[in-house]
Parts: sequence; C-alpha cells; structure tokens
Amino acid sequence: MNPGALAFSVLAGVAQPIFEAATLLHRRRAAIAAYDQALAAYRYTVLVAFQNVADSLRALQSDADYVKAQAAAERSASESYRVAREQYQAGYIAYPSLLAAEYAYQQTLLALVQAEASRYTDTAALFKPWRRLVEPIGCHRVRHLAPGPAGVASMMWLVRLAYAAHFRCR
Repeated sequence: MNPGALAFSVLAGVAQPIFEAATLLHRRRAAIAAYDQALAAYRYTVLVAFQNVADSLRALQSDADYVKAQAAAERSASESYRVAREQYQAGYIAYPSLLAAEYAYQQTLLALVQAEASRYTDTAALFKPWRRLVEPIGCHRVRHLAPGPAGVASMMWLVRLAYAAHFRCR
C-alpha cells in the first residue's frame, strides 16, 4: 500500500468520528430542545386546565345561587297560583286572572328547570379540562405511569390516576 494512501486512510478514519461527534452533539441538542418545547406545551395545557376548572367552579357557584333564587321564585309563584285558584273558585276573580297566575307559575317553573340544566351542564364542564390532560396518554397506559419529579409533574400524575380511577381505565 502506498504511504500517501495509508496516511489518507488513517486521517479519514480519525476525522470521521470527529464529524459524527458533532452530528451526535447537534442531535442531542435538538432532542433536548424538542423535550423543552413539549414540556412547555404541557405546562401551558396544565395552566389552561386549572383556569378552566377555576372558571367552572365559579360558574357552579353562580348557578347554585341562581337555582336557589329560582326555587324561591317558583315557591312564590306556586303560592300565588294556589291563592288565585281559591279566589276563582270562590268567585272573587275572573278566569283571565287565574290564567295569568297559572302562566306566571309555569314561567317560573320553566326558569327553574333551565337553571338546573345550566348547573348540570357546568358540572359536566368541570371534568372536561382533566380529560384533556389524560386522553393523550390513553387509558391503556395510565397504570404504567410513574411519579415524576416534585411539583407539577407529580401532581399531574395524581390527577391522571384519579381520572383513571373515576372513568374505570383498566
């Protein structure tokens, strides 16, 4: 073998790992950057979920107050309708007055039902943010989760396990 070819072969053999090391270094940096980006996206998702839960809890409190007020209005309208029926039977009021009292009672009853439906809808909305946190991993993988480092990761691990238990992921 020619000494020049041998030197070139040795130099190429030495230079190749150096270039591969640079490629591996850049691949490592890219992987770390992708991990950081995914972590930031997940943290954002967690923050949005907590904000949605806070909004849902505030809506539930408002709904509870509204249902209470509508229930009081329904009781009042029911009593008014009862009195109007007695007055009509005794001949003290005309039939249109009785119909007006019945209409008012039916309207307050309808408002109460709508308030309760709104409360149920907001209760269901309370579970939606947690579902967004768990669905990406799927129920089939929930039991293989391990606790993460302290802080948000370990808290999310507990949330995922609670969600899995609630929705019977096996």
